[in-house]
Amino acid sequence: MKTGGLSRERLDRLRTSMTGYVERGEVPGRYGWDGGLGTSWFCDPKEDLIGIVLTQSLYPLDLFRDFGTLAYQAIDD
Repeated sequence: MKTGGLSRERLDRLRTSMTGYVERGEVPGRYGWDGGLGTSWFCDPKEDLIGIVLTQSLYPLDLFRDFGTLAYQAIDD
């Protein structure tokens, strides 16, 4: 299958900002991603914190929420 290579048009599309719906986070400054097949990660640069959850469950929202809560509770300021 021929893809056409990296033409100027394709490179310009890579440089263009793409925005869409972004759910407001529970913690200001924190960003991450919850996957539909049981994976999740978040990063909070202010707290120097990264959290990663890897499961084999279909979208375990309670687990993601509880993991984040416990991670923040474990921070020793």
